[in-house]
Order: sequence, then C-alpha cells, then structure tokens
Amino acid sequence: MYKTDFGPFDGNSWERLCQMCFKQKYGEVGYQEMLASPGDFGIEGFTATGKAFQCYCPDTNYDPGLLYEKQRDKITVDLAKLVQYETEIQQRIGTIQLREWILVTPNFSSNNILKHCKSKEVEYRARNRSLLHPEFTVLVQDIHYLHPYIQHCLGLIHSKLLITSAGVLAEEVENYKNGQSQLIDHALRKNRVRLGQVANLEEKLHKLTARTVQSFLDGSDIINKWQYMFPTAYERFKSLISQLEGEVEEKCLLPCDDYNKLYDEIKNLVTNGISTTFDSLDVSMVRGLAAQVMADWILRCPIDFE
Repeated sequence: MYKTDFGPFDGNSWERLCQMCFKQKYGEVGYQEMLASPGDFGIEGFTATGKAFQCYCPDTNYDPGLLYEKQRDKITVDLAKLVQYETEIQQRIGTIQLREWILVTPNFSSNNILKHCKSKEVEYRARNRSLLHPEFTVLVQDIHYLHPYIQHCLGLIHSKLLITSAGVLAEEVENYKNGQSQLIDHALRKNRVRLGQVANLEEKLHKLTARTVQSFLDGSDIINKWQYMFPTAYERFKSLISQLEGEVEEKCLLPCDDYNKLYDEIKNLVTNGISTTFDSLDVSMVRGLAAQVMADWILRCPIDFE
C-alpha cells in the first residue's frame, strides 16, 4: 500500500478514486472511462476536449530515486501504447485528437519526472501521429489534482479520510518546550496533579509533558493540512472545538476527586464530538485530532486542575 495524506491506496483503490473524481471534474466536457477490456491502450479515460488520463499508484513508498524510475518507466511504456494501439484507440474516441496525456499518481518527489515528460512530449510531437494534436502535451499530477472532489469520492468508495502527521522530531519537541515556557509551566503543573504521588515523579512528569507537546505538534500538522485541503470542514471543526471548550471550562470549575477520570471524560467528549460530526474521517485521524485538542487545552487553560 502507498501511504498518502488522504490514507493508503493500492492500484485498484487509486484507480477507483481517480475515476470518480474525473467523472465529477470533467463530466461537463464529456469524460469517458476507458475500460482495460479487451486491452490496455495506455489510457484509462478521456474527454471530448482531448485530455487523456492514466492512473498509477506505486506498490509502496519508495525512496525518491526509485519512485522516479518507476514513474518514468510507466510514462515511457504507456505513451508507446498510443502509437502501438492508435487504430484501436481512434475506433473508440472517434475524431478527437489527444492534446494532453496526464499521469495521475499520488505523489512525485523529483522534478526529473517533469524533464522526462518534456522529453517525451518533444518525441511524440515529432511522430506526427493523427491521434495526437500537434501541440500534444505530457503532464504528471499528484493527488491534489483530484481536489476538491476527493473527500466526497472517498466516501463513495467507503474509504475514510486519513490525513497523517509528517512526524515531529524530538528536537522539535525540545525547541517548543524551550520557546514556550509559560505554556510548558501550565502543562507541568497539570500533569503533576494527574500523576499524583508516583515513584520517579520528576522523570515521569517530564516524559508526560513531552508527550503533551508531541501530541500538540503532530495534531497541529494534521489540522494545518486539513485546513488547506478542506477549509469548510476545518471551519466546522473549529466551531465544534470552541463549543466543547466552553463545556470543558465549566467541568473544570466543579469539585473533582479524580483528575485522571476527569481527563478521560473530557477526552471521550472530544473524540465522540469529532467522530460524530465528521463520520468520513478515519479513526486514526479522529484520535490524532482529539489528542491535539487535549494537548492544546493542557498547554493553555481550558483544562485546569486545582
């Protein structure tokens, strides 16, 4: 499986997602899916305006060099099919000339792939094939090309949206702790109350506080990506958390005998609120968002332990 900002995909699930997005994005200009039966002609769909699409999902997250090689080879092999199967393709698309051939892949990590596209573009223009427009163009696009249809289409194929953090380094956690002394003081005070009288209190206190910062930074990365990709959903999320924050502040004003129990109650409140409001989100993303909210409230003062 290839991991993306929107969750993992294999070749089949990637093609299903792409086809749904193409049909929504290009339906008004006559998008037509090209089934790989009776043969694979190097095109998985086309429009009446001359755009042709091919989908490609790597088997796994290769290093940049190997990913480039596999995408390069995919482009080379499938473009050759436009010449090899020119007659068969024309029998299916009629008099349309292909102006653009677009490889849609989850990600590309080397601009060398753009160089390869331009090289192939020059090569195929020079072939003067009747199928290809004189200004035939070869392009590669990543998963964001499917925006803004991707979340809706993920729901249609019963796949949950999963945006993940790029991963926060220990050095970043330490830098945050050193640069946000007031917020860290809040976290240390509240985490000390949660820990109570345990052995190795100071060691566990600093580990727990580091985890608080880690959850905040990881979750913030997820939220920033979500905001960029789906601003409307993000605004709903922000409104929900603002509402829950008021409830939490009130809970924390009341007498409490067990602060860990109170913490767990608040976490369940947040998790259930997010999962109920956004039923299209993967459970891992819900947990990451909830952990970020809890960490934020510990670092600030919506959650407070007296």
